[in-house]
Amino acid sequence: MSHPVSPQVALDRDALYYPYIRIRDVNWLKATLLSFPHVYRMVPAGYELADDPRVRPFREVLGPRGRPLLIEAGTSQHTVVERQRALLNKIKSHDPADFERFKLARTQQELGEHYNSFEIHRGKMVELLDYFAEENLAWPSRRANDPYGDWYGVHPDLGKAVMSTLALAIADGYGLDIVTNDREVHHTAVTRDDDQIFDELVGREAGPAHAGVGGVDTLAELVITTTFDLSALDAERIAEIQKDGNGLQRFKNSLLPIVQGIPRMTDEQALLERYEQEAERVRKEWREYEKSLRWYGLKAIADVSEIKFPEVAAGIAAFAPLGIGAGLAAAVGLGLMVYGGVKVMRERRENVNKPLQYLSRIQDAGATLVLPPMIPSQTNTSPPETRTPRRPTRRRSA
Repeated sequence: MSHPVSPQVALDRDALYYPYIRIRDVNWLKATLLSFPHVYRMVPAGYELADDPRVRPFREVLGPRGRPLLIEAGTSQHTVVERQRALLNKIKSHDPADFERFKLARTQQELGEHYNSFEIHRGKMVELLDYFAEENLAWPSRRANDPYGDWYGVHPDLGKAVMSTLALAIADGYGLDIVTNDREVHHTAVTRDDDQIFDELVGREAGPAHAGVGGVDTLAELVITTTFDLSALDAERIAEIQKDGNGLQRFKNSLLPIVQGIPRMTDEQALLERYEQEAERVRKEWREYEKSLRWYGLKAIADVSEIKFPEVAAGIAAFAPLGIGAGLAAAVGLGLMVYGGVKVMRERRENVNKPLQYLSRIQDAGATLVLPPMIPSQTNTSPPETRTPRRPTRRRSA
């Protein structure tokens, strides 16, 4: 997780899904698409997508930039090849002893029957596969549903380094933020550059995360995922929210001062907890904003009772050209009602244009509130119905 140097406005950029091909959590995808205009995912050339039927509409419905909400990014493009080649050269020039633990025999010894828990499609290892296979750093996973032998097992630490290098290359090429719903691999790509990824891979101190510009994106997504259950929203409704003005950008810009006030932290858990505290602060402010909107009907009366004499005189003067004499009291009353109504409508317009209105629009579109509220110490930002117990040995197919 990173946070910004000091941009004047939040970046209007899309997101890259990391590290998988398949969207594993549809509600997470919805929340991400309410935090970014579009979501890219890394898909090898010739790979046949087998998406959940609930995901397919997101590949068809167009977002605010006139492209599908969910976009495929190829993994054989020039920038990816160059970055993988650089990683391969670092591996070849380094002490081979540092990579012994990533080989098949040692991985089987360490992980037992779960030695294939991290798999990578061959189309994502454009520059790496031949060398990895020759050195037993990658091996056919022999999964039952892989008739063409496209999937290779790797040690999880090596797999994270490969996928992070791939993700950073694509993200830099398209100007994307990197997002994931897998907290176990989150920091590897989001807070590291290529040199730091390699240092971590070979056991060297990687140093603090580099300063980036993703803090506003992180906070925006955290607010949305911990505030709403988005089950009722489909691709069309999300696209409508995104296309309607610049609500998302205004919302992110309003978060910028908050994020800039967060100090630099090298402790990932402490930083995440700080973001969760700030997310609760934003939710509380939004709840107060929503409460103020619900009082508009009563507020008109209160405004009239608080009008001072110069305002009363202005209301009477407004009716003088009408020749009202005996009905002056009625006219004054009518004038004050008109005045109060105009004032309330003006305040309502100002409130509707506030950045927090973006959250209200999400709720108005059919999202329901997540209850009970998240507690600051929780680290998983998925909606409650999508959370699963942590399983360190589960199969990861990248």
